[in-house]
Amino acid sequence: MHLLDPATIRVVAGLIAEILFCVILLQRGVQRRLPVLVTYAVSLVVLGMLRTAVLWHYGLRSNAYFVVYWGSQALLVALRGAIVGGLCFDILGSYRGLWKFCRDILFGFAVVLLVVAFIVSRQEIDPLDFFVVSVERGLEFAIAGLLVSSFLFYRFYRISVEKFVGRIALGLCVYSLVMVVSTTSSLIPLFDVPIWREVRYAGFFTMLLLWIGALWKPIPARQAIPALLGAEQYDAVSFGVIGRLRELNARLEEMLR
Repeated sequence: MHLLDPATIRVVAGLIAEILFCVILLQRGVQRRLPVLVTYAVSLVVLGMLRTAVLWHYGLRSNAYFVVYWGSQALLVALRGAIVGGLCFDILGSYRGLWKFCRDILFGFAVVLLVVAFIVSRQEIDPLDFFVVSVERGLEFAIAGLLVSSFLFYRFYRISVEKFVGRIALGLCVYSLVMVVSTTSSLIPLFDVPIWREVRYAGFFTMLLLWIGALWKPIPARQAIPALLGAEQYDAVSFGVIGRLRELNARLEEMLR
């Protein structure tokens, strides 16, 4: 692989951006708020270096690179899905009923994705890579749909979302939407597959830039969650936004006990 090859330059540029993001994460102390995000960022660097080393030593079509690539891809897909759960917990953790409901939905999506991917990939020649691709494709659909729905939900109920958390979610949503479009379009013969490969790289770098921008300034102290209204005060403001949120939270909490 030539040092001035475009693919090599892209790999080096991506590695530099990922290392910069890891440094910013640790400087801002994000591991105390979103440990899964820090784990994902560190895994990107470590697994990227491992992939590159195996590629240069054994070659693209070697069994060693096949196992390392798809094994690391499965880990990154799982961590990216876990980031969504971490973001939801960071926002909804103070509302026990809402968080339990959201947690059950996320768990249900994960089980369905794994079962469907396992059934579909059993008949394939290379079940490992087809399984990972199937899970990744379904996960990106789920992430994009869940995040867009969450944005609308938080806006409707006026749930406070910190700016840096919102930008982290936005970056993940953009990347997932790009992956959904590129994966769907690459199945159509009229579209050139290498073009969509470049689109996916562009989406990934866009996500990293949004994440770096979100954490470029120090993270402000967590704002206190306003106390929900008591039963006597609730009737007076039952048509208000806080009242609707309290009612939804109470019902979900009662149903999920």
